[in-house]
Amino acid sequence: MGAHALERHGGGCAVVTHSLFSARDSGSRDLEACDDFDLIAQEWDELARATAAPPFARPGWLEAWWHAFGRGELRILVARDAGRLRGVLPLERRNGVLAALANAHSPSFDLVAADPEARTELLRRALELASRRLELRELDRDGRTVAAMADAARQRHVPLRVRELRQAPTVRLGTGAQEYPASLAGKRRRDLNRRRRRLDDAGTVEVSWHDGDERLDDLLDEGLALEGSGWKERAGTAIVSAESTRRFYQAITHWAADQGLLRLGFLRLDGRPLAFQLTLWNERSCYLLKTGFDRAHQREAPGILLLAELVARASAKGLETVELLGDSEPHKMVFAQGHRTMVRAQAFVPSLSGRLDRLEKTYVRPLARRGSAAVERLIDRSGTNR
Repeated sequence: MGAHALERHGGGCAVVTHSLFSARDSGSRDLEACDDFDLIAQEWDELARATAAPPFARPGWLEAWWHAFGRGELRILVARDAGRLRGVLPLERRNGVLAALANAHSPSFDLVAADPEARTELLRRALELASRRLELRELDRDGRTVAAMADAARQRHVPLRVRELRQAPTVRLGTGAQEYPASLAGKRRRDLNRRRRRLDDAGTVEVSWHDGDERLDDLLDEGLALEGSGWKERAGTAIVSAESTRRFYQAITHWAADQGLLRLGFLRLDGRPLAFQLTLWNERSCYLLKTGFDRAHQREAPGILLLAELVARASAKGLETVELLGDSEPHKMVFAQGHRTMVRAQAFVPSLSGRLDRLEKTYVRPLARRGSAAVERLIDRSGTNR
């Protein structure tokens, strides 16, 4: 920790105190390292709300993630100014790496900060604590945290590597000619209407939305059965395929229901569910976490029809965006007008292990991938020439 004083406090928090002076004022600012969500959850959530942070930056979501997927040591960095919370950066320490609490089930990751200085300061302190690298994944390339991480890396004189993970589609809801469904091309509107008529001819079609006040577990089980149908279940990637994953989604749905964020959507034919959506809503956006549909009715595209209902509902409620999340799959691109570029940012500290880590991540691994691809091409050619 260098010259900073480290004092252990009761309840799992250590405080690093240092002084920052500027031309405007001077004072004591603290950095805490906590290992217990409960110690700061309430004020963390209040700051997240005040700064309009997405649901995935709130302590309820991250605590559920930690209990389901965490494997190292929990390190929650907390910045304060005269006791007032300024920012929170939750991390996992494992094998010398400080990493974001994020994986393939995290639509995005971000730290909560009251101001740009707190954001950069937390990232700079994280770099001091890491012995190999600081790694944040599922970041919006155009978001504030990527820029702050670049600033922190520059201040600490460490190399930063940013790699694209995916293009996450988004629907930007407008007004007038840009308002949904007017923003849809005429051909797409006619296709949706035709598919809906096919379902109407087959029986009674009902679309319903549930906030979790009643029968939450039953509804979630019903929806996850659709999410896991078809190739996902066979490939072992469905939510129900792993106990840790199922436990995570059960936890976040209960948390989201308690916070008033949850909406489970169903499209039913004669009472039988054909399509399902797990969504979170706040004042600005709707987030589409998980979907599923009955493969026997693929011709009618019930998943796309339910997605049309979701976008229409969000537009009617005056939201700014519908975040479709994940990859740019064809059914999402029916509605999306843009995307968010999600990236992984890695800052390598100037230790021996950090330098070796950078060498492996930046040069050795890409060369190995290219070599493997070259070998596969040679094998394919040799098979073709026989």
